[in-house]
Amino acid sequence: MTKKQIILYVLAVVVISVIAYFYTSVVEAPKVQDRVDSKDIAETNNLAGTSWRWLSTTQLDGSEFKPSETESFIIAFDDKLKFSSKTDCNAIGGSYLMNGSRLSFDNFYGSKMYCPDSDETIYREHLRQAGSYKIDSAVLQLYSLDSILVMNFALVQN
Repeated sequence: MTKKQIILYVLAVVVISVIAYFYTSVVEAPKVQDRVDSKDIAETNNLAGTSWRWLSTTQLDGSEFKPSETESFIIAFDDKLKFSSKTDCNAIGGSYLMNGSRLSFDNFYGSKMYCPDSDETIYREHLRQAGSYKIDSAVLQLYSLDSILVMNFALVQN
């Protein structure tokens, strides 16, 4: 190996290590609660301090998309209007805005590992289309602005 190849190899290992650290430490996948007392969440419709697992997206025509690895898609909301999410490939995050039942996501960022069979692109696109939300009995539903898509999430324990 030439000196240039060794330097490139070491640099690649460092970059991969940083990405792996970011991916595993930004959002730890919480365990799904079997039985949830979500009275406080349902009454206030406040997402701060909650985490949710993406189950599916239902389209207006009734068709449903389910991620191949539902346990991998966890979104967490904090009280500073920031969200973080683990996907089946990368860790992502950004900000969210709320006004009553209106909800939108903005300022997306994330790691950029290439995963050819990932459902992350669909997940990100559906989040970007969110316009409102509803919480009912430990189920979060995000509705697209045009009401064509509904993302369905289950409450998870932190």
